[in-house]
Amino acid sequence: GAAEQYQYILRDESMHCNFGIDLINAIKLENPHLWTPAFKARVCELFRTAVDLEYRYAEDTMPRGVLGL
Repeated sequence: GAAEQYQYILRDESMHCNFGIDLINAIKLENPHLWTPAFKARVCELFRTAVDLEYRYAEDTMPRGVLGL
């Protein structure tokens, strides 16, 4: 039922998050010269923007919140 669907969503979102972490770590390992303070700040800025957009999307699609949370 619904609980199973939430488990699938959690699994998929966790995989997306891990992919992003692995990608950034690969960039750092393969191109350490790129990992400057400016690049690090830009990556952080992009993540903050992504989180903000996701949060606003959730608020827009579920204006009364998630039932039970």
